[in-house]
Amino acid sequence: IPELIKDGETGLLFEAGNVKELEEKLRILLSQKQLAIDMGSRARRAVEERFSNNRYLENYLKMIYS
Repeated sequence: IPELIKDGETGLLFEAGNVKELEEKLRILLSQKQLAIDMGSRARRAVEERFSNNRYLENYLKMIYS
């Protein structure tokens, strides 16, 4: 989901249905555990920032008062 994941930063993207590319990405994650941990941490922070209750309230109030 390129709208949510930044390739190499918060995850690894691959073309849908491309099993060989998926295999390559999984090999990277399995061989570089710290990379997987770091991307997972960055992804969690990004989701928490983008979809937090405060963000929803902020956007809701902007919509009402705009």
